[in-house]
Amino acid sequence: GWSPEDVDHYAFHQPSEALVEQVLAELGARPQACVHTHALFGNTASTSWVLALDYRLRHGTVQAGDKIVVASAAAGFTMVCAAAVWE
Repeated sequence: GWSPEDVDHYAFHQPSEALVEQVLAELGARPQACVHTHALFGNTASTSWVLALDYRLRHGTVQAGDKIVVASAAAGFTMVCAAAVWE
């Protein structure tokens, strides 16, 4: 039942910054809600979302009660997503 504006943090698979920005635009999500780590780590395949979330956690921007959406892509058209409230 969340709208894109309700989500505080997006941690996505990041094959490129352009692709992540396109996904955010199509969702109607706030760009600042997504941490961009492609420039820091490159395409780290299925671990990109973990690195993105870890980066945001280490920089202290995740607070209790924040809504987080994580998503990772695999070979082909497989996509895994999860939504949670950070405790």
